[in-house]
Amino acid sequence: MRNKFTEAKANDNMQLAKAYISSSYFFITIISASLFVLFYIANLFIDWTKVFNTDVNLVSDLSLIMLVVFGCFSIQFIVKLISTIYIADQRPAMQGLIELLTQILLVASVFVLTNFFSSSLLMFSIIFSIVPLLLLVFFNLYAFNTDYQDLKPSFKLFKLEYVIDIMGLGMKFFVIQIAAIVLYTTDNLIITHLFSPADIIPYNVAFKYFSIVTMGFSIIVTPFWSAITDAYAKHDILWIKKSMTNLIKLSFLFSIVAIAMVFIAGWVYEIWVGEEVVISKRLSIFMSLFVITTLLTQPFIFFINGTGKINVQLGLGVFSALLNIPLSIFFAKNLNFGVSGVILATIVANVMGLVVYPIYYKKTIRKLEIE
Repeated sequence: MRNKFTEAKANDNMQLAKAYISSSYFFITIISASLFVLFYIANLFIDWTKVFNTDVNLVSDLSLIMLVVFGCFSIQFIVKLISTIYIADQRPAMQGLIELLTQILLVASVFVLTNFFSSSLLMFSIIFSIVPLLLLVFFNLYAFNTDYQDLKPSFKLFKLEYVIDIMGLGMKFFVIQIAAIVLYTTDNLIITHLFSPADIIPYNVAFKYFSIVTMGFSIIVTPFWSAITDAYAKHDILWIKKSMTNLIKLSFLFSIVAIAMVFIAGWVYEIWVGEEVVISKRLSIFMSLFVITTLLTQPFIFFINGTGKINVQLGLGVFSALLNIPLSIFFAKNLNFGVSGVILATIVANVMGLVVYPIYYKKTIRKLEIE
């Protein structure tokens, strides 16, 4: 929907933009409801204690937690479209505000829960699922009653032809997102199975520490996706090339920051989590390499996404997701890299993109210059 909305707005066709928004909201609602029903049925037969390698006495609690989490995720899948609209409209500050408020509310909620109430895994799961959901619902209501009042979703504009138009590209993006989820979020599950749930803590601390760099980079470069879509629709190849050069330079600058963070990592960890959580130097180095490879591929991914020519990213994304799990096990267990081996597998996946995407970018630019 993001690219289609940007193209419609670039052509000053706001009625078409509203039709795309309406069709996206209603179609995603149908998809989300269907997925929740399927998960509800599957949840009756899944023993989550075996999945998470934990105490069998938690089977009923985990079943309820997973139902709540997936239910909130299904609704978020719908209301998160407002973030897509803000980014497509080149208003990344609003999306940044949503993320900032989400983090503030989560920290405040956890503080209140741990200090004034009897906390539990169920309560934490509910908070971390419902707080972001309620905030997104608020921003949907706010946006469609103020800035985007003329674009408020209408069932009258829901048409199958718009869904097909969106889903032709949108389904590919959806598969890429699923592949990214598998690639980047299965690490905790792998660590739990290969080692223990306790080993997740140092891994996540290191991951969150180095993620500061990618978060800062994303805030700056996110508007370029829609800007590239707009320039591509207007065939402004010169602007695209100039912007890509600047993005690549910026990714190298942030990569230097990621390297510098390795040298102060031990000091930061000690202040942040104390001496009880031990994080190896090797894990910090691998996390830095992961961030660097992610940063260096981002400009090319933004170009590919912005132009909508995502077949190469789709193929490589699915291949990387399938490769990640066996490769993580091989590095962590067979080569005795331990927890560090899990992130090493993701680095290998990123390196493949670092080779393929620049070549694809240059070929696409040459082709556009000829046209």
